[in-house]
Amino acid sequence: MKFRRPKITKTSFKRFSNTGFFVAIFSGSLPLLDYTHQDKVISEPSEVILLIFLFALTSLVILASYSFWLKTNGERIFATVVTSYALIMYFPEIIKAFSGLRSSLGTVKSGLIIEVTIYLGTGLIAIVLRKVEDFLEKKRLAVKPLVTIVKFVCAATFIINLYRFGSYIDANSTVSTYKPAYVASITKLKPAIQPQPDIYYFVFDRYVNSESLQNYFDFDNSDFLNQLRAKGFIIRDPAFSNYQFTAPSVASTLRMGYHNDLAKDLPGEQPSNDLPYKNIIDDSQTVTLLRGAGYDTFNFGNWWNVTRKLKNATNILPQFQAIVLGNRFILSELQSNFIGRSFLGSVLKRTPDIFGTSIVKISGTDTRQLYLGQLKEISQLAGQPHSKPRFVFAHFLNAHPPYVFNPDGSQPSYSGNENNDGASRKVKYVNQLKYANSTALELIDTIQKQSKTPPIIIIQADEGPYPLESVSDWKEAPADTLKLKFGILAAYALPGASSEETTKIDSSVNTFRFVFNNYFGTKLDYLPDCSYVYNSAMPFTYYSVTAKLHGQENPNCK
Repeated sequence: MKFRRPKITKTSFKRFSNTGFFVAIFSGSLPLLDYTHQDKVISEPSEVILLIFLFALTSLVILASYSFWLKTNGERIFATVVTSYALIMYFPEIIKAFSGLRSSLGTVKSGLIIEVTIYLGTGLIAIVLRKVEDFLEKKRLAVKPLVTIVKFVCAATFIINLYRFGSYIDANSTVSTYKPAYVASITKLKPAIQPQPDIYYFVFDRYVNSESLQNYFDFDNSDFLNQLRAKGFIIRDPAFSNYQFTAPSVASTLRMGYHNDLAKDLPGEQPSNDLPYKNIIDDSQTVTLLRGAGYDTFNFGNWWNVTRKLKNATNILPQFQAIVLGNRFILSELQSNFIGRSFLGSVLKRTPDIFGTSIVKISGTDTRQLYLGQLKEISQLAGQPHSKPRFVFAHFLNAHPPYVFNPDGSQPSYSGNENNDGASRKVKYVNQLKYANSTALELIDTIQKQSKTPPIIIIQADEGPYPLESVSDWKEAPADTLKLKFGILAAYALPGASSEETTKIDSSVNTFRFVFNNYFGTKLDYLPDCSYVYNSAMPFTYYSVTAKLHGQENPNCK
């Protein structure tokens, strides 16, 4: 193997450009295929643009590096395409196949060795194929078949992936582009009190109510609830969510209403798609009204794309970031997952800083650090002086798998998956919930002590935990299963509001109706407390399960 410095001439540049075009469209089309593999649509098509550019550029760098020691275009294009495909699409499987190397040398060293081995090994295979090609040419059996074959593969892959991407978008277009209307009949808020209080809306994902905690997990949560009451919170218990999953549940809270328009406009079988709910959350009537009243909006999301970033908000996320020349950008779920599965996820996490500045880097994706980072960032924000009132939205996975916290915050020795491996799901859930309780109390203390005006704090879960047995038809699910899935923690610190007044928050869709009526002088009607389910085949066809949860049907819940 002989390394050489390639001569850059007009001819060589033209040859590189021609070959580079084919490897770029090949590697750049791979994210298009990944987009079509979403089990549920939660990503915008535009999110693939960064990935197309990044992986096309990566393949060109690989091609340029092969030009230093591979002689012919056939060798270079073959080696580049094979190496790119292996390192982009199958890197996790390759790493898993060499798990012994990883355990003995560590993640960083083993990853580097595997990457270099694939790179060199593919190049050597290309040299062997070139010799075969030379033999075929001498026998006049074929003329440069390697270049022709690989270019055909690149072009065919690009066309097929582009077609599948376009077909997928077209099949989902009606749902993906649907723009729900505002529900509440107000367009402007007039603050009834001064100074205006900061408003915190915390979603504790899958944090179940005390009744289900006692019945399903043998855990008495009264100590935590009593400590919340001592800090001025009103507890709605038992409380049930309006929908059984996060996206429609949070969306209904922020739009202050039910999704009747989706049921009317998107009936029957539809692709499983959360983008209508994301559109509601991104442009919710609640946030729009608060911004119009002078509020600054802050969002503390997590790995889930629907709440990872919000439009018109300051998005603060300690994980899932790309750092370019010291500037930080939050990646979407599609982007961080695709980069993370490829070899670039390994490479970009360990790139060194130059003169203290990160040139190109991505941050980690550790679940524990994500939650701890959210707590730290919100605590710091609460202590910062500010002249404008704030609306702070945070989506915590503090009762959501993976179960990565013991009650004292240490790392458990058992599997964090939602199963009985290493410990029962019951033990895993309760251990993490205990840590969620202690950290929630600390965060509340910090916010209340740092606030000049007593803040409004809404702690409201979106859904309860899943039953361990899968549910094929939610509308036929028994009451016990529904109470587990719909039961939620709902606690509200509402300064100046009496306990009698707060009984009007009998449903999550009424939370911000109450806030606006009591603190901004509106006169919004309160909606009936309804709970709806839907099945994946018809994701916008809702069925009321209110009677199963409350013991009797509400005639206003259809």
